[in-house]
Amino acid sequence: MVLKEQKKNSKISQEEGKIIVSDYLKKEFRPYSATDLVLNLHSRISKSNMTKILEELVEDKEICVKSYGKNSFYFYKAISFDSNYKTECEAKRDMNKLLKEESEILENELTEVNKSLCLHISKFFIQ
Repeated sequence: MVLKEQKKNSKISQEEGKIIVSDYLKKEFRPYSATDLVLNLHSRISKSNMTKILEELVEDKEICVKSYGKNSFYFYKAISFDSNYKTECEAKRDMNKLLKEESEILENELTEVNKSLCLHISKFFIQ
C-alpha cells in the first residue's frame, strides 16, 4: 500500500513528462485527449501538468493537435516535410528523366553493337 502512495505522490519533472508523453504517443500512434493520456499513464502525470506538457510538445512541433469544439486531440507527427521537399522532388524527377534518356541511348548503342557483331560472325561463317 505504501508503494502505491509513493508512486502517486512522486513528482515527475516537466522534461521527464515530455519524454514519457512523446514516447507514448509515438508508440501508440493514435490520437488521445489530455484526459485519456492521464488515465492511460495511470495518473503518473497530473492533468494540469499534462496540459502544460502537451502545449510545450505542440510548440516544439513534436506532436500535433486537432481541436473539435472544446475537445483537443493530440497525436504524434509521423512525417515532417521540410521546406526543401518540393525542390528535392523536382531535382530527383529531373535526374530520373536524364537517367532514362541515358539508358535509352545505351540500349540503342547495345543493339547496334549486337547487330555489327552478328554481321561479323555471319561473314566469318559464310566465307
